[in-house]
This record gives sequence, C-alpha cells and structure tokens, in this order.
Amino acid sequence: MKKDFKKFLKGLARAPYHKLGLGIKLNEPLISDLAQYFSLNRKEVIFYLKNSKKLNADLWNISSPKTEQEIEQFYAFTPYYVFALAYWHMKKYQRNLRQNILNYAYGDILDYGAGMGDLCLDLSKEPLFSSITYADVGGKTFNFAKWLLGKNDASIKVINLDKEKIQGPYDTIICIDVIEHILNPENLIKNLNNNLKSGGRLIITNLEIKEVSKQDPMHFGLKFDAKEYLQSLGLINKDFSWLWIKN
Repeated sequence: MKKDFKKFLKGLARAPYHKLGLGIKLNEPLISDLAQYFSLNRKEVIFYLKNSKKLNADLWNISSPKTEQEIEQFYAFTPYYVFALAYWHMKKYQRNLRQNILNYAYGDILDYGAGMGDLCLDLSKEPLFSSITYADVGGKTFNFAKWLLGKNDASIKVINLDKEKIQGPYDTIICIDVIEHILNPENLIKNLNNNLKSGGRLIITNLEIKEVSKQDPMHFGLKFDAKEYLQSLGLINKDFSWLWIKN
C-alpha cells in the first residue's frame, strides 16, 4: 500500500509538468555553443536558459518600448533573448513543431524573424531544399545566429532586415513566434504573401493571441482576425493551424 501511495504522489507531482507540455530536453550541442560564444560555463548557461524569460520581461518593462524603432532597439541590445529562444526551442511542443516544419517545407525557403538561427541550421542539413535564407533585425541575437551558421559552415543566405528587404519569391516562408512581437502584423503578413510563390507554403504561428500577458509583455494582442485576413489574401489553411497554401 505504501509503495502504491508513493507512486500516486509521484504521479500527482508530474501531472502539472506534463499538462503544461513543457517536456524540456536539453540540447547539449547548443548549450556548448552558447557557452563558447558568451564565454560562460555550462552551469551559467543553464542559469540563463531557465531565467532568461523573466529577465527579458523585466528588461522590457524597464525599457518600456512603444514605437517600432524602440522595439527593434530592444531586440538589438537585450542579452537575454537568445537564451529565452534557446530554452523555448528545447520544449516538447517546439521540438515537435520544428520536426513538422522540416517535413512540410520545400524548395526555396525563407525563415523570417529567424532569431538565433537554429531552425535554419536544421533546414540546411536536409539535402532536398533548394536554398535557405535567414532574415531578422540586427543585434545581439542576429550576431549569435551569424556566428552559429558560420561555425557550422551552413550554406545559408543571411539578411539583416535593418539594411535590406527580403527578395522572393519563395516556395516556403516560415514565420514562427514573430507576428505577436510587432505593431503592424497585417503589413508583415501582406509582405510575406507578396513574396510567396503561387502554390507556396506559409508556415505561421500565434494567429490567435489577443492580449498581452504579464509573463510575455513583449507580445502584442492581434487587433484583427488573422485567419480571415490570410484567407482574404488567397491563402488556404491545410492540415495544421500554422500551415497555409497560396492559391
């Protein structure tokens, strides 16, 4: 009976963890890369991985950016965002999503708002894709991505959105965890659609965020129905909420 009761208690303790879908799986090669780039030891990297989300949120609240320029400046100078992204990408949901993206992407691929560049790196290891382009604003995260891609000799075009525009058309455009970070997501979606080939695939997430949370103060609630807007542009939803095909 005691053993059964202990087993029951352990199950209760694990339940919230699984319910939240965290499923953290530490990416040791990425941890080593972060340690090397930022001159940290493994213990320090783990600390920043686990605490960067709150540190980044606190820095956002202190900085209180309001305009597009101020928001871009925040992402340029925050030292915590790359760690927040790395930890987020180690969670089960993100690992599954990224595996699905590898299965559904094809042809000439653009990763817009590509952050730390780890997805581009994974894409570059697949021989079937014609080309891969990384695009994001300049700053600390962008610089880490350039270093990471260069370290791995990845054949990836890099676009600094502060200095140049994307140049389509592309077969696949990836825009994950991006539109909730910008003030004019409609303009971005329209621009991405204009750079997508007929029959091309737009992989886009967070279409239903409606309000800002205390945990993620840098996320803006969408003021429009994103799915209806995508449909108005001639895009059709297929298989997953994040997969859209251009007519």
